[in-house]
Amino acid sequence: MKNSLLFKTLFFALLISYLGYSQKVAVIGMNHVSPDGLAFVALENIASSEVIYFTEDEYNNTTDLFSTGESVVQFTATQPISKGGVVFIKEFSTNTFTVTCTSGDCGIALEVSPSGPFALASGGEHMYAYSDSDNDPTNGVTEIYSVMYTVAGSLPALEDPTVDFPNAIVVDGFASGTPDRTEYMWSPATVRDGVLASDLENSANYLNGAANVDLSLVAFTNLTLSLNNEIIELKVYPNPVSNILNINANEIVSHVELYDINGRLVLETKNSIQLNVSQISEGLYLLKITVQDNNVIYKKIAKN
Repeated sequence: MKNSLLFKTLFFALLISYLGYSQKVAVIGMNHVSPDGLAFVALENIASSEVIYFTEDEYNNTTDLFSTGESVVQFTATQPISKGGVVFIKEFSTNTFTVTCTSGDCGIALEVSPSGPFALASGGEHMYAYSDSDNDPTNGVTEIYSVMYTVAGSLPALEDPTVDFPNAIVVDGFASGTPDRTEYMWSPATVRDGVLASDLENSANYLNGAANVDLSLVAFTNLTLSLNNEIIELKVYPNPVSNILNINANEIVSHVELYDINGRLVLETKNSIQLNVSQISEGLYLLKITVQDNNVIYKKIAKN
């Protein structure tokens, strides 16, 4: 089922467990200098004929929609792909791709969006991997599996898919302003053995700003898709809120930030479980809650 286009008001506790991931793939590499390309790793076995989409458009976790104007690439598996297999999609002419895989000839890739050509910005780019019931991400998607953000710094809070898809893998925090070839390290092959989800999300495990060559097809072995063994229980109420927003968590709340739909910080508090929102305008907001050990949880908030 596609995400509703309406804001989903949250009244009950959300249990976010990172004991196991159900994600299908994670983007692990991009070439930003021609020939452009991307690589992903299968986090589960992928069946023949299964479809996975990729887009450079930005996701907005307040509207639950993608922006327009950039490409959508549809990958279709032509044979089963085993967990840990790597797929490299390479543009060899405008919007035309070759596909190479750890397991050989495993799929085809087509540019299916009329909005814009496949063109990865030399200064860094978003690349979301997701599932959908059609090739238009601007009307909602089924699930976002992962995002790689190679612009120097952190993925903007409003573009973080974990607000709506808590298991999405987010790869960001790169340093280079000219990322060129950015990909998960592959030599020696042992660096792709026994990898955790937290390893996939750690930019220190990636080459960044390397010379542009074809992305590696070295497989990942013994993938263990857990981020940590902690369950965070969180309740934010009332929502919608008029005056005082209360935060109830089973962890110590160290920092609370409230952003408007344009990504501007409008309120923040430290070491408090209450936020006074009485003076801000009515509308939709994104609440960023940091608990002990720097775990971060996002919530959508409606101000009356």
